[in-house]
Amino acid sequence: MKNRFFKPGLQIAAILIAAFGAFAFNQAPAKDASLAIVFGRMPVSCADTNIECTTDQIGPLCKSGVTTLYEWDGSGCAQPLHKKP
Repeated sequence: MKNRFFKPGLQIAAILIAAFGAFAFNQAPAKDASLAIVFGRMPVSCADTNIECTTDQIGPLCKSGVTTLYEWDGSGCAQPLHKKP
């Protein structure tokens, strides 16, 4: 009578431990630290915005509404920024 309940219980426990072990010890994907996150600036006035953009040249342009945002380079805003992935 004990074996009738004990054997299936061990099988279920083994499956649960294996499933837990498979997911518990996988490493999370590393974030790409090479992306520089900057706040975009308006094109003419170089006014700050609170929109985070990246200097990475891949992907769509970073925009505030329909206006493309730019990076401050010390003397003006000439470099367009791109959306954060």
